[in-house]
Amino acid sequence: MASLQKTPLLSSQSSPQDSLPRSPPVGTAHIISSGPRSWTTLASAPVLSQTDVYFTSVQGCRSAYNLTTGISLSSSKTRGTSTTSSFPAKILSVVAAGSSEKSTTNAEALMDHDHVRSASHPRVDISKDWRLSEGGLSPITTPHPTPTTINSTVINSTDILRKHVAIPVPGHDEPIEDTAQLVYCIRLLNKKHGIPDSLLPSSSSTGLSPSTHESDYEAWVQYMESNPLEKAHLYSVVKRMVSKFVEGPTWETDSLREVVHIGPLLDKDHHRELVRIVLQGFQRSTSLDINVLHGLVQLVRDGPSDSCVPEDMVRTLAYIRERLKKTVGEDTEDTVYLTRAATILLTTLSTCQSKDQSKDQYHVGHEQWFKVLSSLRKHKSSPIRFQARYAGQILISASDQRTLDGDPDLSRRARRISRLLRRPQESYGKKQWFLDVQRAKGLARSRRCTDLFLLIHQGPNVHDTNFQWHACQILGELAVDPSCDDDTRHQAITLIHEYAKASGTIKSGPVIRRWALTILRHISELSVASMPAGSFDPQAIYNEAIMENPPSLICGRGARSMKPFDIAHPLTSNLPPPSASPLLNKVNTDPDIEFAIDRLLRQRSRVYERCAIYIQLLSKHSLRASEDVLVELQERTKNFLESKSQVLLVLGDSGAGKSTFGLRLENELWAAYKAGGPIPLFIDLKTIDAPDKDMVHQHLEDMGLFTEQQIEDMRQTRLFILICDGYDEYQKWTNLHTRNQFNRPRQWQAKMIVNCRTQYLGPNYRNYFEPETAAVDNSNFSHSSDLFEEAVIVPFRITQINEYIELFTQAPKTMECLGEETEWSTEQYMERLKSITHLMELAKNPFMLKMILDVLPTIAKTTIKMTRVELYDRFVELHFESEQRRLKAQHSSGKMDNGTISAFTSLENEELIALGLDFSKQLSLHIFKELKGLNSVTYSVMQDSGSWKDAFFGSDAQARLLRQSAQLVCRENRQDARHLVRHKVRPSRKPNSYEFSHRSMLEYYYSCLIFDPRGNVPHLDLETCLDSIESPLPVINHPLGQTSIVSEHSILDFLAERVQHNQVFNGQLQSILQLSKTETKISRASANAITILIRARERFNGADLRGIRIPGADLSYGDFDSAQLQGSDLRGAILRNVWMRQADLSDSLMERVTFGQLPYLHVEVVLRSCIFSPDGNYLAVGLDDGGVSIYDTLTWDKINLEGQTDSFKTHCSTISGHDGAVTSLAFSPNGRRIVSGGDDKMVRLWDAYTGDLESLLSGHADGVNSVAFSPNGDQIASASDDETVRVWDAQIGSLVSTLTGHTERVTSLAYSPTGKHIVSGSDDTTVRLWDAQTGTLISILSSHTAEVNSVAFSPNGQQIASSGSDETLRLWDAQTGTLSFTLSGHSRAVGSVAYSPNGQLVVTSGDDKTVRLWDSQAGDLCSTLNGHTRSVNCVAYSPNGQLIASAGVDGTVRLWDAQKGADGSIWSGHSDIVASVACSPNGQQVVSGSWDGTVQVWDAETGVFGSTLRGHATLVNSVSFSHCGHRIVSCSADHSVRFWDVETGGLISTLKGIVVVESVVFSPSGLQIACGTFGSVLLLDAKTGDLCFSLEGHSELVTSLCYSPSGQQIASGSKDKTVRLWDVETASLTLSLDGHAGTVRSVTYSPNGQQIASGADKLVRLWDVHTGTLCVTLSGHTRTIASVAYSPNGRLLASGGYDDTVRLWDLDSGQCLVLLEGFQEVVSSIVWKTGLGTPCFAVGNWDKSVRMWKVVEGDNKNVQACLNWRSSPHTLVLTKACIERVRGLSGMNLRLLKQLGAVGVAGRKESRMAGS
Repeated sequence: MASLQKTPLLSSQSSPQDSLPRSPPVGTAHIISSGPRSWTTLASAPVLSQTDVYFTSVQGCRSAYNLTTGISLSSSKTRGTSTTSSFPAKILSVVAAGSSEKSTTNAEALMDHDHVRSASHPRVDISKDWRLSEGGLSPITTPHPTPTTINSTVINSTDILRKHVAIPVPGHDEPIEDTAQLVYCIRLLNKKHGIPDSLLPSSSSTGLSPSTHESDYEAWVQYMESNPLEKAHLYSVVKRMVSKFVEGPTWETDSLREVVHIGPLLDKDHHRELVRIVLQGFQRSTSLDINVLHGLVQLVRDGPSDSCVPEDMVRTLAYIRERLKKTVGEDTEDTVYLTRAATILLTTLSTCQSKDQSKDQYHVGHEQWFKVLSSLRKHKSSPIRFQARYAGQILISASDQRTLDGDPDLSRRARRISRLLRRPQESYGKKQWFLDVQRAKGLARSRRCTDLFLLIHQGPNVHDTNFQWHACQILGELAVDPSCDDDTRHQAITLIHEYAKASGTIKSGPVIRRWALTILRHISELSVASMPAGSFDPQAIYNEAIMENPPSLICGRGARSMKPFDIAHPLTSNLPPPSASPLLNKVNTDPDIEFAIDRLLRQRSRVYERCAIYIQLLSKHSLRASEDVLVELQERTKNFLESKSQVLLVLGDSGAGKSTFGLRLENELWAAYKAGGPIPLFIDLKTIDAPDKDMVHQHLEDMGLFTEQQIEDMRQTRLFILICDGYDEYQKWTNLHTRNQFNRPRQWQAKMIVNCRTQYLGPNYRNYFEPETAAVDNSNFSHSSDLFEEAVIVPFRITQINEYIELFTQAPKTMECLGEETEWSTEQYMERLKSITHLMELAKNPFMLKMILDVLPTIAKTTIKMTRVELYDRFVELHFESEQRRLKAQHSSGKMDNGTISAFTSLENEELIALGLDFSKQLSLHIFKELKGLNSVTYSVMQDSGSWKDAFFGSDAQARLLRQSAQLVCRENRQDARHLVRHKVRPSRKPNSYEFSHRSMLEYYYSCLIFDPRGNVPHLDLETCLDSIESPLPVINHPLGQTSIVSEHSILDFLAERVQHNQVFNGQLQSILQLSKTETKISRASANAITILIRARERFNGADLRGIRIPGADLSYGDFDSAQLQGSDLRGAILRNVWMRQADLSDSLMERVTFGQLPYLHVEVVLRSCIFSPDGNYLAVGLDDGGVSIYDTLTWDKINLEGQTDSFKTHCSTISGHDGAVTSLAFSPNGRRIVSGGDDKMVRLWDAYTGDLESLLSGHADGVNSVAFSPNGDQIASASDDETVRVWDAQIGSLVSTLTGHTERVTSLAYSPTGKHIVSGSDDTTVRLWDAQTGTLISILSSHTAEVNSVAFSPNGQQIASSGSDETLRLWDAQTGTLSFTLSGHSRAVGSVAYSPNGQLVVTSGDDKTVRLWDSQAGDLCSTLNGHTRSVNCVAYSPNGQLIASAGVDGTVRLWDAQKGADGSIWSGHSDIVASVACSPNGQQVVSGSWDGTVQVWDAETGVFGSTLRGHATLVNSVSFSHCGHRIVSCSADHSVRFWDVETGGLISTLKGIVVVESVVFSPSGLQIACGTFGSVLLLDAKTGDLCFSLEGHSELVTSLCYSPSGQQIASGSKDKTVRLWDVETASLTLSLDGHAGTVRSVTYSPNGQQIASGADKLVRLWDVHTGTLCVTLSGHTRTIASVAYSPNGRLLASGGYDDTVRLWDLDSGQCLVLLEGFQEVVSSIVWKTGLGTPCFAVGNWDKSVRMWKVVEGDNKNVQACLNWRSSPHTLVLTKACIERVRGLSGMNLRLLKQLGAVGVAGRKESRMAGS
């Protein structure tokens, strides 16, 4: 027929991936191979230039055909034999007209090729295409397009050939729409990784054909390759689909098709599980479900390459065999399907067996199968017979393989079974037709259709009936396979037609023709609309075949209407792709929320990709911990997550890397996330409307990824790791953990990691972070310190800076304008960093380091110094320069839209830098004014149109241009509408938000509003405002007057640096202060102004500040020595640690002022004990005289108790009854009773309200040292010198039990919080734990080396604290008894110990006169409280944890602010006693040596800290400058003397080996140093350290040395109470000066060298140098003198000592001119500043400070000393401050000022307050 003649028989595009042009050039030979390394030779035959020659390799033959004649030019069989054959003319005509096909490599082709070589012909690689011409063979290169979309065809019983539908790959973050798309997408990714096509899901199994949009494919694959989490999500969807099917398998068609088609994509475990479930479904079905059977077979056959599990296939085959046995002999379709399934599985098993060395596991029951197949080969249905024969051949093939491997039993069994199957003429073994069928199937699977068609025509078994039957079946399957192209399907149908015709070119028998007709009938019954394109009609072909065959063949017995083969046979065993995706839809709407969590994971991973450079941060474990022991913050966080703790507070300075660390941590947690595990959430607190109200719910809802039900499910079932960023920006100090009720029943279960800037912490800051836990009876909640941890990020070390720079040099630059043309190396950056003063210090902050590296290449090489604010200035300028160039480039390239072009043109004539700065500053102004500084501005067109936000974030083109150029980050609220609808997620109501890239940028811009040296907008210029004297309005409207910045520490720091380097700004702030005296409306501006000035270390000593109005100002650490503050408005001012000695505060307003210190109670007798009442309203104190006093904690007045006697009521202020000291007190839990113990051996129980004695508990044989109530108040325990602990019934006073075991006096005891245990401490150095009910000893804690003085239980009962005479505090684990910490710090016995209510802190008292606070969790010393003048006997915490009371031998009860917290100020200075000070010869520097082991250098004029010289291991005793001022010498208790370079701070040399060095001094020439040691003075060469002389004579340690001005003599003072004068040249003793009654601690020469002053005992003695005569004795000091020094002119002498005073003496009269009081510690060292100018002297103090005093002589020759500067302002001083008529002072503050030495009578007092 005409239609058939036009139909091409060979496909030109039979392989979708690999095709050649349809019309090859004339004279082209195509060589086709099936192996990657196959070779052939061109036979010697005439080839015309215009004739195409087709070389092929089929069935072991190499053939060349003339495409015109169809005659074989040459044929070479595998073993060298030659044959000649004719190729069908019809096929050849098509080949000649069209093109051949390049074959692709496929391991399953099973083609057995040889390497054939010929001496006369070139070797040809037939894996390539070759061009044959007269010149020989040359390869042809043909591009092969790559698919990007796929053709999905749905195959069902009525519509097999449905037209192709293109499905594109999904867009970014778009969900997979259907299973077909999912399968193909994963195939694309697998193929991208180089997985061969043979290992990918075959197109026959997916029913999908890719199309060829290469750009889409490349873009999508590239995106997926760059987003590993996106890839992981794709695979996770497949696994969850399987999980859904496994959880509840459903056998509806589409669900089964889904799992079958995703089967090849699974890993081994998931695939096995899926096979198991489908097999179970197959086994449980009573009737055969064809779909399940096909699905099972397809799953097993097409499983991933590594999932071939013999057990699965053997188990499946066994069940199929049993089903077949039941159908043998029946004429049913079940037999057909089961036989076909068995054939496929046996084939698959055989293939696996050939690749595996473990053969035994492939035993399928060969004999049983052979019996079943033997029965089937006799079946009346020919399809069943042929399938049985093929299956038998498979078994024989498998048996042969096992026989070859040496299994003789199997060999015999195979021969016996073979006889059952073979025909008489068949020989034993595999048949040739079987091998050809295997090859044909392999070619069909790999779509090598041309080779397949040639095999069918040219194979040696082309006439074999078995081969023909299977060939028809293979062609039929190709014809109905929608993944094949139309040409291939046409050709397959044409070849089937050839088999069906009686007179066809292929000789076939009746059985084959009937089989071919059956296949054609099935094809013809398909929908005509679904047929391939073109004029091709399968129905016409079938009708033609019917007409060509006799009726007897078709109808059998003459019934012409009968159709061939009543028993149907499937043309394919594959299930078609699903028409719907129910499993995928279930996953997309997964109620277990894992899908939504996965979307969240991918969303957050994209956020982290934008994160900055990151290196590991180091941290210490608390704010007050030293930096000697540091751990990586990541490790600390890991330990926290593994612990029981619930809150980790991460502290650090602004820019320390807290947010970056949080993002990195979240990313790492997401990377390790597993389904059902903890969910990490990074929460930017400033973006949450109300974080204290269901914060997690708000955050999840705002994401738009979760339904309300999912959120509630997660609340009940999931654990969260909350990384809360920017607590200090949240602006509402509250405990988020408590307010959100985390970790309580039916609430969110969470671990919180909260970060906060250190400088914004306030008093009691831990209360805002510590979790609350329920009491034992669940009645209430209290803070739990054991669930709280703290980590403080420390500044970068040099190694970290270097590591960061290395990463920075490898990263792309962030600004176009940065750097020079040549990139800088790490070494260049480091060198430049070190060359600029202070820059390396700034670089220790990660954010600052990034900024420095950005701008460093642009900084002039002449720059030698740079401050923080200058760095920001330069960075901002570079940023806007870069933006300006970017915009110009966009404009010139035409990439701008019209609106942007217009805006840019209008801005082009102006500098973008100025406009950008103004835009940013104005925005910061509104943020602080309208949003109170919240760095997050939300903007909605609907809600904010017309508001102030519109000017910045509206649609105006210019505003948009400036907004895009500014350092703003836009957080867009993008939500996938399809996702919201599909998952019924409520859309987030949050609009887009904008914020500055870093909080410090917002603060910088606001500081620039106040002052910017580059110039301000005219109406905001501060100088212009001040010029408007006639009205204060300009100042009021200035940013300085609009918002209080007193608590904005970062802004204050920026402005303080401006003040320090710009006198104009300094003067402007001073002018505002003066203006405030007359203008009340600018009080906010003046308060801000003075706060800035104080921050800049501006001093107001002697300043005229009368009438200034600065309410709310922060004057902390300010210096106001002798300042005039009369009539000033100080309401609400913070005066923490101010120096107001002799300041005049008369008539000032001081309501609500804060001093940060409380007054003490003076009792005038020795105090032995103190305790707060449970409600905190009272404090009871035990007196040495046997009395008990009770104080009201509101007023700190003593309470008058109303007692009852037999005849009348009495009023008393003290409870009396003990005959001796009251050693211990305790309140009952309800506060109604007090129990006391005393030296009189008695325990007394009192009524706390009346003071009446209720019970007298007697029984102890010696003094009672400690008493305690049990937590429920039912019992009282007492400890005594009689070595026992006694337990009493608190109601009736009877003895319950006596605890014995201690071998010496029991000093202390305490109940556990539950009341089940008692802990006791004793002089026998042990701590013992007892059962409170039975009195049984539980454990003994031994570690103290001296008496245990006090014990205490932590509030949670997990820890025990004990203090001892061994000067230590020891913390024990209460459960195990192991020692956790041994804490040293006290220099004498530790007397008392108490826990804070939250258990975080422990307070101790000592005989060293100090009270110390310790961190109970970290073991760090938090602070030392000085004030007591003698031993401190006891300490107690108030119930609210805010106060500490301490009582001692000095007769005072001192009250301390328990948690002062961080105050935002950073002061350089010593952390321990300053032992020595010295001044440089030019008077410009002061050096100090301290017991903290450091030497520090200060500017003598300003007090600005210079550098710290580190190297000594312990106490530095003495320091001295060389004569040139370039070197410093220091000596230490570490037995070393060190020389330092003043300019660099570097160590020059070290002298070691000197046993004791108490003092050291340079000679005037600088060539020699003198060292004071035990009994001698060593004179050493200053350069070499060699010993020159040893001056022997003292009998004790030499404590002080001084050279004479000429350097010829040296004076030494010693503990032997003498002063000795030595001749330096002769090393001989000149004079010995006797007369002092104590250690001579200081000696010095007068400037003219004629006199020596020495200080010892309480006197200063002046001696004549030449005669040794005592000239003058200066008396006045009340305790030992520590230091004396002559003024440079020799007229004055300064002395200081242990009486905490400094005295200035007139040497002419011997009178004391000035007495400086207010020093709270010993004045250890004094030195006068040399050089011209006002006389000044520096004082080193035991309070860790260095102070410089200025001596001023008045008109009437009155001499005054005023404070010039102080190094570490940690002392509140108001000595002789005038408070006459001061108004508003609280009673507490008034009492404090009086105790500090203030004078005058205050005016009207405000109402009583609890404290300041």
